[in-house]
Amino acid sequence: MTGMEAAIRGALEKAGIPGAQARRRIYDSARGALDRSLERQGIMDADRIAEHRHRLEQLIADIEAEWTPPGETDAPGATSPDLASPGLASPGLASQQWPDAPAASPAHAEPAPVIPAPGESRQTGRTPAIEPAWSDPAATAPQPGHSAAPTIAPVSRASRPQETPRSEASLDFTPDASDHAGPTGFAGDAGLDAERPPHIPAPAGTQERPERTARIPIPRKEKRRRGVFAGIFSAAVMLSFLGIGIWWMVDSGLFKSAAERDTGVPNPPPSLSRDDFDGGPQQLNPGAGFSGDWTNVFRPGRDGTAEARGDATAEIIEEDDSTVLRIISRSGTASGEVLVPLSAEVMQALAGRKSVMALTVRTASPEATQIYVKCDFSVLGDCGRHRFNVTYDTTDILFDLDYDRALAPNEGGNLVINSDISGGGKGIDLVAVRIRPAS
Repeated sequence: MTGMEAAIRGALEKAGIPGAQARRRIYDSARGALDRSLERQGIMDADRIAEHRHRLEQLIADIEAEWTPPGETDAPGATSPDLASPGLASPGLASQQWPDAPAASPAHAEPAPVIPAPGESRQTGRTPAIEPAWSDPAATAPQPGHSAAPTIAPVSRASRPQETPRSEASLDFTPDASDHAGPTGFAGDAGLDAERPPHIPAPAGTQERPERTARIPIPRKEKRRRGVFAGIFSAAVMLSFLGIGIWWMVDSGLFKSAAERDTGVPNPPPSLSRDDFDGGPQQLNPGAGFSGDWTNVFRPGRDGTAEARGDATAEIIEEDDSTVLRIISRSGTASGEVLVPLSAEVMQALAGRKSVMALTVRTASPEATQIYVKCDFSVLGDCGRHRFNVTYDTTDILFDLDYDRALAPNEGGNLVINSDISGGGKGIDLVAVRIRPAS
C-alpha cells in the first residue's frame, strides 16, 4: 500500500487544498483503481480481496484524519462507495494499477481505458475498450463492502502536465472546470473555498502569469562634436599632403612631354645641304697625311719606269698638280703583274731593320677592285703576298717589312702589283710609295 498512499497524498497535494467533496472523489478513485488492479491480476479469492480493501480503508481513514478539521462529522473516508461519482474520477488515480488483490469484473455503461500498474511501463495512445456489460444482473450488481469502479475519462499524453516517476504513483485530481472555475480563471477556487476546513489557511491570491519584462533600449552615446580647432588642423594636414603630392608630380616631370623630359644632347635627323657637297674633284696632296719620318721611294715619272708583263699595262697619267701611274691587269696571275722599280739606296735603307711601307692608291674608275702586292728585293728576298681592297677614294695601304738580319744589297729591287685579282681588267692609279722605320 505504499504506492497507493503516495498516489493519494500526491493527488491531494496537486488538488491544492481540497474540500470534503473533492477528497471523497479522490478516495473513490483509489478504491476503483484497487478493484481494477485486482481484476487485472486475476485475484478472485474473496478473503484476499477483502484484506486489500480493508487495508485501503485504513489508509484512507489515516489520511482523512490528517485533512479533517476538528468538529467535522461528515468524513469522506466513511462515505458509502455508492456516493462516488464515476464521471468525476481523478485522472491520476485512473493511471495507477495496484497489485496483490483481485477484483470482481465491474460492468460499465461505457468502456474505460486500461490503466497501467506502477511496475508496468506507460503506453501512449488510446487503450482498447472493455467488453460490453454482461446480461447477468448478478454480475452487474455492485458487491457489498465497496463501491463500483467509476468510469475513468481517457487522458492523452498532451494533457498530462508532468510525468510522475515510476516509483511514485499519481492520483492527480482535477475538478471539473465548469463546476469550480472562478472569475479569476483558476479552476476549483469557488468550490474549494466553500468546502475548505477551518483549520487550513486560505490559498494565496490568484496565480497570474508574470508579465514580460519590457526591454529598455540602451541610450546611445551622443557623438561628441569635433572642435573648431581640430577641424582646422585636419584640413591643414590634408591640404599640406595634397600640396606635397602636386609638387612631387611637377618636379618629377609627370606633366612634361617625352621631348621635354629628354635632357640629352639634341640629335637632329641627318640632312644634306649644298655646303656639305665638295662640288668636284679636289687637288691631290699625297704627302698631306705623312710626317717627316716617311720617305718617298717612288714617284711616278721621276723614279724610274715601271715594267708591265704580258697581260698588264702601265702608263703615266699627268693631272693638274700631280702625276700617277695607271696599272691595268687583265689577268689575275703573274702575267697580269706590273713591276715598280726601287733604287739600290732604298734596298740599303731597308736592310738590317724593320720598316713600314705605304702605297697611296685609288681605282681608275668608280668601280672598286681587289689587288695584291709582292716584293722582289734582290738579296733581301720577298715580303710575302698582301691583298687589299681599293676604292675610288685615295687610300693609303700599309704593310710591314722585316729585314733585320739581311745584308745590304748593291742593286735595286722591284715592287710587284696586280690591279685586278679577278682578271677583269680593272685598273688603279698609284700615286706614291713611302717607307719609314718601324717604331
